[in-house]
Amino acid sequence: MTLPENFRDFEFVQSTIKMIYNREVATEFRDIGLDDDGIATPRAALKTACRIEDNDSALQMLLRMFLYYFILRKARDFQRPVYGMPLDDYQSAHKFSPCVHLYFRQDTAATPPGRAPVRARLSYRVRNETSLTITEAELRSQALRIRNEFVVNNRGWRWSKGRLLVTYKDLERGLNLQIYALNKAEGIQVIRKVCDCAQAPYDSDLVVTHESEQDFPANPGMQNILGRSRRRPVRRPVAAVRFVRATASIWGLPQDITLVANPLGRANPLVPVPNLYDSD
Repeated sequence: MTLPENFRDFEFVQSTIKMIYNREVATEFRDIGLDDDGIATPRAALKTACRIEDNDSALQMLLRMFLYYFILRKARDFQRPVYGMPLDDYQSAHKFSPCVHLYFRQDTAATPPGRAPVRARLSYRVRNETSLTITEAELRSQALRIRNEFVVNNRGWRWSKGRLLVTYKDLERGLNLQIYALNKAEGIQVIRKVCDCAQAPYDSDLVVTHESEQDFPANPGMQNILGRSRRRPVRRPVAAVRFVRATASIWGLPQDITLVANPLGRANPLVPVPNLYDSD
C-alpha cells in the first residue's frame, strides 16, 4: 500500500470519523439552524458539545462520542427493543419463500419530544422463487425497482400513515398488505407502488377499507407503572413516514440481505443511496 509522503495516520482517521459522525449529529440536531450554533440555547450547546472539531485530540473525540451515544442515549437506536425469537429458531420451525421488506420512518425533526418516531414496514413475497433458485441478479432487480418507486431526488419517498386500515390481498402474487393510512387514496398510492415493485398488476377490487369505531387520541395521556407516571402508547398514530431502507429475507441465510440503503448505515447494500437517512 502506497501512501503520500506527508500522510498522517491520526489526521486521516480523525477526518474520516468527523465526516461520518458529524453528519449523524447534524441530522439529530437538524432543528438547530446554521446561525444557532454555539451555546446560546440548551440544544445548541449540546450540538456544539457533540460535534468533532479539527483540532480535537483523540480523548476529546471519544468524550464527544460518549456524550452523544451514551449520555444522550443515542446508542439505544442501534438495539431497538423488539418482541421476537432468534432467527435460527424461527427458520428451524418455518420455511418460507423469499420475502422483501420495505421500512419507513418519521423524520427526526418531525418527531414530538419524548416520543419515538413513527415507523411502518410493508412486505411482499417473491413468488416462483425459493432460497435455492433466487439469484443475486433477481435481488438486484428487486432493489432497482424499489429505488425507482421509493427514492425521489436521493431522498426517501414519504406517505401519510394514519388511522384507516387499507388492505390488499393477492396471495397468488405474494401480496397481503395491511396499511394504516390517512385515507383510502393514500393507501392505494402505497399499494400501487408495492405492486410495481413486486411486478404484480394492481386490481382495485382487492382493496378493502376497514373503519374502526374506536377512538385513537393523538395524546392518550399518562399511566402509572411501577410507581412512575409514563406516557401511554399512541395507537394508530398520524404521521408522515419516509422510506429508509429495503431488505430481503432468504430462508437458510443467517442475516437479511440489504437491497436499498444508505451505505454508511447498512453494510453493502445492493443499491446504495447515500442520502437515505436510517438510524434504526
